[in-house]
Amino acid sequence: MQKEIGRVLGGAALLLIIGSTAAAADEWKTCANSGMNPYPTDIAIAACTSLITSNEYKGEDLGDIFSNRGLQYLNAGQYDLAIQDFGQAIRLNPEDAWAFYGRGRAKQKMGDTAGANADIARALQLRPDIGK
Repeated sequence: MQKEIGRVLGGAALLLIIGSTAAAADEWKTCANSGMNPYPTDIAIAACTSLITSNEYKGEDLGDIFSNRGLQYLNAGQYDLAIQDFGQAIRLNPEDAWAFYGRGRAKQKMGDTAGANADIARALQLRPDIGK
């Protein structure tokens, strides 16, 4: 069985397919907050947290979960938590353009212009069309 994860930043969407059980697939979908009827942010954050604490995911898969939760924190205005989660995502996958972009957006909101510019520049190096 496969699960789909959608991530949206700046109007662009990324879809990842990862093997899983049906129950975990639902949790991934909630964490990614993808689909026609988005979940409330707190429910999406709880789903991501559940996936993280399950200890079932490693490497880039775990990075994707942190990145998705970081996006939820960003949307909720919890910029410090967003920066932490995007940082974890980058640690697990240093080529994750979306995590750099999201962390840059959170840093912008926190007033860290230099840090934001550096992260967004790195995101653009990895994926020139990001945020468009």
